[in-house]
Amino acid sequence: MVRTLYQGVSEQSKASRHRFDDARVLFNGARWRGSMYMAGYAVECLLTTKLMRMFSCNTLSDLEDELRRRNALPPAATIFTHQLELLMMLTQSMPRLRQNQEQWAVFNTVN
Repeated sequence: MVRTLYQGVSEQSKASRHRFDDARVLFNGARWRGSMYMAGYAVECLLTTKLMRMFSCNTLSDLEDELRRRNALPPAATIFTHQLELLMMLTQSMPRLRQNQEQWAVFNTVN
């Protein structure tokens, strides 16, 4: 993800919807790997949107600064990541996902 483009919360939200639409088109065309990649990207954008709203940040850079200020982001990590597990941990969604064994198994397969 380019750090200077598409950083705003509205751009992230739109990107999530667009990548999900892309994933659906690829899925309908039996392009499974591309569909999984785009679906993961859609989730990534959705999670960063959620984080930006949780922490009242207008850009991804602001979010990263806020998470560092709160010591919520591991030192070597960045918010500009494709690591869904890290993003889910930051949104505090991981415990709920782990409680559902079926969804947890699917998440681990895809992730």
